[in-house]
Amino acid sequence: MLDEAAADAVTMIEKVNRAIDKEGLREWHGSTDADLARRYVRFWAAWQRAGSQTANWMITGPANFPVKRNQKRIATEDRRWEELNAFRTQAPARAIKRAQRIRKAAIGATGMMDSELADLQDRHAERVARQAMMKAVNALIRKHKLAEEGDGPARLAAMAREANHAIGEKLALELLKPDCFGIRGFASFQLSNNNAEIRRLAGRIAQVQAKLARAEAVESGEAENRTRTVGSVEIVENAAEDRLQILFPGKPDGETRYALKRHGFRWSPSQGAWQRQLTNAARYAAEQVVARLPESEA
Repeated sequence: MLDEAAADAVTMIEKVNRAIDKEGLREWHGSTDADLARRYVRFWAAWQRAGSQTANWMITGPANFPVKRNQKRIATEDRRWEELNAFRTQAPARAIKRAQRIRKAAIGATGMMDSELADLQDRHAERVARQAMMKAVNALIRKHKLAEEGDGPARLAAMAREANHAIGEKLALELLKPDCFGIRGFASFQLSNNNAEIRRLAGRIAQVQAKLARAEAVESGEAENRTRTVGSVEIVENAAEDRLQILFPGKPDGETRYALKRHGFRWSPSQGAWQRQLTNAARYAAEQVVARLPESEA
Protein backbone atom coordinates (compact mmCIF):
# COMPACT_ATOMS: atom_id res chain seq x y z
CA MET A 1 0.00 0.00 0.00
CA LEU A 2 2.86 2.39 0.78
CA ASP A 3 4.37 1.74 -2.65
CA GLU A 4 1.03 2.48 -4.33
CA ALA A 5 0.63 5.72 -2.36
CA ALA A 6 4.18 6.80 -3.22
CA ALA A 7 3.61 6.09 -6.91
CA ASP A 8 0.31 7.99 -6.82
CA ALA A 9 2.01 10.99 -5.17
CA VAL A 10 4.77 11.00 -7.81
CA THR A 11 2.17 10.87 -10.60
CA MET A 12 0.28 13.79 -9.06
CA ILE A 13 3.46 15.89 -8.75
CA GLU A 14 4.37 15.15 -12.38
CA LYS A 15 0.89 16.29 -13.50
CA VAL A 16 1.27 19.52 -11.53
CA ASN A 17 4.67 20.24 -13.08
CA ARG A 18 3.41 19.50 -16.60
CA ALA A 19 0.43 21.81 -16.08
CA ILE A 20 2.64 24.61 -14.75
CA ASP A 21 5.11 24.27 -17.64
CA LYS A 22 2.29 24.17 -20.20
CA GLU A 23 0.92 27.48 -18.88
CA GLY A 24 4.40 29.04 -18.73
CA LEU A 25 4.14 29.69 -14.98
CA ARG A 26 7.30 27.99 -13.75
CA GLU A 27 8.75 31.30 -12.49
CA TRP A 28 5.65 31.87 -10.35
CA HIS A 29 5.13 28.32 -9.10
CA GLY A 30 5.01 28.68 -5.32
CA SER A 31 4.96 25.00 -4.26
CA THR A 32 7.99 22.71 -4.42
CA ASP A 33 7.71 18.98 -5.08
CA ALA A 34 8.50 18.40 -1.40
CA ASP A 35 5.61 20.68 -0.36
CA LEU A 36 3.18 18.74 -2.55
CA ALA A 37 4.51 15.41 -1.25
CA ARG A 38 4.10 16.51 2.39
CA ARG A 39 0.52 17.62 1.78
CA TYR A 40 -0.26 14.34 0.03
CA VAL A 41 1.18 12.39 2.97
CA ARG A 42 -0.91 14.43 5.41
CA PHE A 43 -4.16 13.65 3.57
CA TRP A 44 -3.17 10.00 3.04
CA ALA A 45 -2.24 9.52 6.72
CA ALA A 46 -5.56 11.04 7.83
CA TRP A 47 -7.42 8.59 5.57
CA GLN A 48 -5.44 5.62 6.87
CA ARG A 49 -5.89 6.71 10.49
CA ALA A 50 -9.65 7.01 10.01
CA GLY A 51 -9.77 3.59 8.36
CA SER A 52 -7.84 1.96 11.20
CA GLN A 53 -10.58 2.98 13.64
CA THR A 54 -13.36 1.13 11.83
CA ALA A 55 -14.34 -2.41 12.74
CA ASN A 56 -15.59 -5.36 10.70
CA TRP A 57 -18.46 -7.16 12.47
CA MET A 58 -17.59 -10.41 10.66
CA ILE A 59 -14.31 -10.42 12.61
CA THR A 60 -15.46 -9.02 15.95
CA GLY A 61 -18.77 -10.89 16.02
CA PRO A 62 -22.36 -9.60 15.71
CA ALA A 63 -23.25 -9.67 19.45
CA ASN A 64 -23.40 -6.21 21.06
CA PHE A 65 -21.71 -4.71 18.02
CA PRO A 66 -21.61 -0.85 18.17
CA VAL A 67 -23.30 -0.33 14.81
CA LYS A 68 -23.95 3.41 15.04
CA ARG A 69 -20.48 4.23 16.29
CA ASN A 70 -18.92 2.18 13.52
CA GLN A 71 -21.14 3.82 10.90
CA LYS A 72 -19.86 7.22 12.04
CA ARG A 73 -16.27 6.02 11.78
CA ILE A 74 -16.88 4.61 8.32
CA ALA A 75 -18.43 7.93 7.28
CA THR A 76 -15.34 9.70 8.62
CA GLU A 77 -13.10 7.37 6.63
CA ASP A 78 -15.13 8.13 3.48
CA ARG A 79 -14.76 11.87 4.05
CA ARG A 80 -11.01 11.56 4.52
CA TRP A 81 -10.78 9.62 1.24
CA GLU A 82 -12.84 12.27 -0.54
CA GLU A 83 -10.50 14.97 0.80
CA LEU A 84 -7.45 13.03 -0.42
CA ASN A 85 -9.01 12.36 -3.81
CA ALA A 86 -10.03 16.02 -4.20
CA PHE A 87 -6.48 17.14 -3.37
CA ARG A 88 -4.80 14.75 -5.81
CA THR A 89 -7.21 15.45 -8.71
CA GLN A 90 -7.44 19.22 -8.22
CA ALA A 91 -3.73 19.81 -7.50
CA PRO A 92 -2.79 20.85 -11.10
CA ALA A 93 -5.66 23.36 -11.42
CA ARG A 94 -5.02 24.79 -7.96
CA ALA A 95 -1.30 25.13 -8.66
CA ILE A 96 -2.07 27.07 -11.85
CA LYS A 97 -4.49 29.41 -10.06
CA ARG A 98 -2.00 30.02 -7.27
CA ALA A 99 0.82 30.76 -9.72
CA GLN A 100 -1.46 33.14 -11.62
CA ARG A 101 -2.29 35.01 -8.40
CA ILE A 102 1.41 35.29 -7.55
CA ARG A 103 2.20 36.53 -11.06
CA LYS A 104 -0.60 39.09 -10.96
CA ALA A 105 0.56 40.39 -7.56
CA ALA A 106 4.08 40.74 -8.96
CA ILE A 107 3.39 42.35 -12.33
CA GLY A 108 -0.10 43.84 -11.86
CA ALA A 109 -3.19 43.68 -14.06
CA THR A 110 -1.59 45.60 -16.94
CA GLY A 111 1.40 43.28 -16.80
CA MET A 112 -0.98 40.32 -17.03
CA MET A 113 -2.64 41.89 -20.08
CA ASP A 114 0.77 42.53 -21.64
CA SER A 115 1.67 38.87 -21.09
CA GLU A 116 -1.65 37.67 -22.53
CA LEU A 117 -1.25 39.96 -25.54
CA ALA A 118 2.24 38.64 -26.28
CA ASP A 119 1.00 35.04 -26.02
CA LEU A 120 -1.95 35.75 -28.34
CA GLN A 121 0.31 37.44 -30.88
CA ASP A 122 2.71 34.47 -30.85
CA ARG A 123 -0.15 32.01 -31.36
CA HIS A 124 -1.60 34.19 -34.14
CA ALA A 125 1.77 34.31 -35.92
CA GLU A 126 2.11 30.52 -35.66
CA ARG A 127 -1.35 30.03 -37.17
CA VAL A 128 -0.66 32.48 -39.99
CA ALA A 129 2.62 30.70 -40.80
CA ARG A 130 0.85 27.33 -40.76
CA GLN A 131 -1.85 28.63 -43.12
CA ALA A 132 0.79 29.85 -45.54
CA MET A 133 2.62 26.53 -45.32
CA MET A 134 -0.52 24.46 -46.01
CA LYS A 135 -1.49 26.59 -49.01
CA ALA A 136 2.05 26.49 -50.41
CA VAL A 137 2.35 22.69 -50.03
CA ASN A 138 -1.04 22.13 -51.68
CA ALA A 139 0.03 24.38 -54.56
CA LEU A 140 3.25 22.39 -55.03
CA ILE A 141 1.34 19.10 -55.09
CA ARG A 142 -1.08 20.42 -57.73
CA LYS A 143 1.60 22.11 -59.85
CA HIS A 144 4.01 19.17 -60.01
CA LYS A 145 1.34 16.42 -59.89
CA LEU A 146 3.22 14.62 -57.11
CA ALA A 147 2.17 11.18 -55.84
CA GLU A 148 3.23 8.94 -52.98
CA GLU A 149 5.09 6.52 -55.27
CA GLY A 150 8.81 6.80 -55.97
CA ASP A 151 10.60 10.00 -55.01
CA GLY A 152 7.39 12.03 -54.65
CA PRO A 153 7.67 12.53 -50.85
CA ALA A 154 11.35 13.47 -51.05
CA ARG A 155 10.70 15.97 -53.88
CA LEU A 156 7.80 17.55 -52.00
CA ALA A 157 9.86 17.92 -48.80
CA ALA A 158 12.76 19.45 -50.76
CA MET A 159 10.57 21.92 -52.66
CA ALA A 160 8.78 22.92 -49.47
CA ARG A 161 12.14 23.62 -47.79
CA GLU A 162 13.17 25.81 -50.75
CA ALA A 163 9.96 27.78 -50.19
CA ASN A 164 10.85 28.19 -46.47
CA HIS A 165 8.18 25.70 -45.35
CA ALA A 166 10.06 22.84 -43.72
CA ILE A 167 8.15 19.54 -43.66
CA GLY A 168 9.56 16.05 -43.17
CA GLU A 169 9.37 13.22 -45.68
CA LYS A 170 7.05 11.30 -43.35
CA LEU A 171 4.49 14.12 -43.41
CA ALA A 172 5.04 14.54 -47.16
CA LEU A 173 4.20 10.86 -47.67
CA GLU A 174 0.98 11.20 -45.68
CA LEU A 175 -0.02 14.31 -47.65
CA LEU A 176 0.56 12.56 -50.97
CA LYS A 177 -1.76 9.68 -50.10
CA PRO A 178 -5.16 10.45 -51.64
CA ASP A 179 -8.17 10.57 -49.33
CA CYS A 180 -11.48 8.84 -50.02
CA PHE A 181 -12.25 11.50 -52.66
CA GLY A 182 -8.86 11.13 -54.35
CA ILE A 183 -7.63 14.51 -53.08
CA ARG A 184 -4.01 14.92 -51.98
CA GLY A 185 -2.53 17.50 -49.63
CA PHE A 186 -4.03 19.27 -46.65
CA ALA A 187 -7.80 18.89 -46.50
CA SER A 188 -10.01 21.92 -47.06
CA PHE A 189 -11.43 21.64 -43.53
CA GLN A 190 -7.91 21.96 -42.11
CA LEU A 191 -7.42 25.21 -43.99
CA SER A 192 -10.85 26.59 -43.04
CA ASN A 193 -10.50 25.59 -39.38
CA ASN A 194 -7.06 27.16 -39.13
CA ASN A 195 -8.32 30.31 -40.82
CA ALA A 196 -11.20 30.51 -38.35
CA GLU A 197 -8.72 30.28 -35.47
CA ILE A 198 -6.67 33.07 -37.06
CA ARG A 199 -9.76 35.29 -37.13
CA ARG A 200 -10.65 34.39 -33.54
CA LEU A 201 -7.15 35.20 -32.29
CA ALA A 202 -7.12 38.47 -34.23
CA GLY A 203 -10.40 39.48 -32.59
CA ARG A 204 -9.10 38.56 -29.16
CA ILE A 205 -5.89 40.54 -29.77
CA ALA A 206 -7.97 43.61 -30.63
CA GLN A 207 -10.00 43.19 -27.42
CA VAL A 208 -6.92 42.86 -25.22
CA GLN A 209 -5.23 45.82 -26.91
CA ALA A 210 -8.31 47.97 -26.25
CA LYS A 211 -8.46 46.86 -22.59
CA LEU A 212 -4.74 47.48 -22.15
CA ALA A 213 -4.98 50.96 -23.67
CA ARG A 214 -7.85 51.88 -21.37
CA ALA A 215 -6.07 50.45 -18.31
CA GLU A 216 -2.95 52.48 -19.11
CA ALA A 217 -5.07 55.59 -19.62
CA VAL A 218 -6.72 55.11 -16.22
CA GLU A 219 -3.37 54.51 -14.52
CA SER A 220 -1.90 57.65 -16.10
CA GLY A 221 -4.92 59.75 -15.11
CA GLU A 222 -5.99 60.40 -18.71
CA ALA A 223 -9.27 58.55 -18.16
CA GLU A 224 -11.46 57.44 -15.27
CA ASN A 225 -13.11 54.14 -14.42
CA ARG A 226 -16.67 53.85 -15.67
CA THR A 227 -19.02 53.95 -12.71
CA ARG A 228 -22.77 53.50 -12.46
CA THR A 229 -24.98 53.73 -9.39
CA VAL A 230 -28.15 51.69 -8.91
CA GLY A 231 -29.83 52.76 -5.70
CA SER A 232 -27.20 52.39 -3.01
CA VAL A 233 -25.12 49.94 -5.08
CA GLU A 234 -22.17 51.10 -7.17
CA ILE A 235 -20.96 49.20 -10.26
CA VAL A 236 -17.38 50.03 -11.26
CA GLU A 237 -15.49 48.95 -14.37
CA ASN A 238 -11.99 49.02 -12.90
CA ALA A 239 -9.82 48.99 -16.01
CA ALA A 240 -6.54 49.16 -14.10
CA GLU A 241 -7.40 45.97 -12.21
CA ASP A 242 -9.26 44.41 -15.16
CA ARG A 243 -12.21 43.76 -12.87
CA LEU A 244 -15.90 44.61 -12.81
CA GLN A 245 -16.69 45.48 -9.21
CA ILE A 246 -19.95 45.78 -7.28
CA LEU A 247 -19.77 47.87 -4.11
CA PHE A 248 -22.46 47.70 -1.43
CA PRO A 249 -22.91 50.22 1.41
CA GLY A 250 -22.73 47.30 3.87
CA LYS A 251 -22.64 43.53 3.93
CA PRO A 252 -25.29 42.19 1.52
CA ASP A 253 -27.81 39.64 2.81
CA GLY A 254 -27.40 35.90 2.33
CA GLU A 255 -29.62 35.70 -0.75
CA THR A 256 -27.69 38.51 -2.47
CA ARG A 257 -24.33 36.90 -1.61
CA TYR A 258 -25.58 33.62 -3.06
CA ALA A 259 -26.63 35.40 -6.28
CA LEU A 260 -23.24 37.12 -6.51
CA LYS A 261 -21.35 33.85 -6.16
CA ARG A 262 -23.68 32.08 -8.57
CA HIS A 263 -22.87 34.73 -11.19
CA GLY A 264 -19.11 34.39 -10.70
CA PHE A 265 -18.42 37.31 -8.33
CA ARG A 266 -16.04 36.82 -5.42
CA TRP A 267 -15.36 39.03 -2.43
CA SER A 268 -12.05 40.90 -2.53
CA PRO A 269 -11.01 42.25 0.88
CA SER A 270 -8.21 44.33 -0.64
CA GLN A 271 -10.65 46.07 -3.01
CA GLY A 272 -13.64 46.07 -0.64
CA ALA A 273 -15.84 44.87 -3.50
CA TRP A 274 -17.45 41.85 -5.11
CA GLN A 275 -15.67 41.41 -8.42
CA ARG A 276 -14.92 39.25 -11.43
CA GLN A 277 -12.87 39.73 -14.60
CA LEU A 278 -14.01 42.65 -16.72
CA THR A 279 -15.78 41.12 -19.72
CA ASN A 280 -19.12 41.50 -21.49
CA ALA A 281 -20.29 38.40 -19.62
CA ALA A 282 -19.40 40.16 -16.35
CA ARG A 283 -21.46 43.20 -17.35
CA TYR A 284 -24.45 40.97 -18.09
CA ALA A 285 -23.97 39.10 -14.80
CA ALA A 286 -23.90 42.38 -12.88
CA GLU A 287 -27.21 43.37 -14.46
CA GLN A 288 -28.71 40.04 -13.41
CA VAL A 289 -27.51 40.50 -9.81
CA VAL A 290 -28.71 44.10 -9.54
CA ALA A 291 -32.12 43.17 -10.98
CA ARG A 292 -32.63 40.72 -8.10
CA LEU A 293 -31.58 43.06 -5.30
CA PRO A 294 -34.05 43.79 -2.48
CA GLU A 295 -35.76 47.19 -2.73
CA SER A 296 -33.77 48.40 0.28
CA GLU A 297 -30.53 48.05 -1.69
CA ALA A 298 -31.60 48.59 -5.32
